[in-house]
Amino acid sequence: MPRPAASNGKPTIPASRSRSRRDQHHAARRHLWPFTDGDPGEVYENIVFQVVNDDGGHFSPLEVPETIIRDIRATFRSLR
Repeated sequence: MPRPAASNGKPTIPASRSRSRRDQHHAARRHLWPFTDGDPGEVYENIVFQVVNDDGGHFSPLEVPETIIRDIRATFRSLR
């Protein structure tokens, strides 16, 4: 099943971005995963939540699970 997309080809489904300020791994993978490159609005049409957290690192969900849980809840709260 194709993903819903706007006329510009960007997905229109709600998207969320949560990353750690200390995660430097994303900079080296910009060409593989464009969502991490600068403005996620360049890739996704409908960003409903985004945050840069001060805690955690590359493995934030393992290091500080309460942070990722908080961000997931905030994403879906905005969709109610």
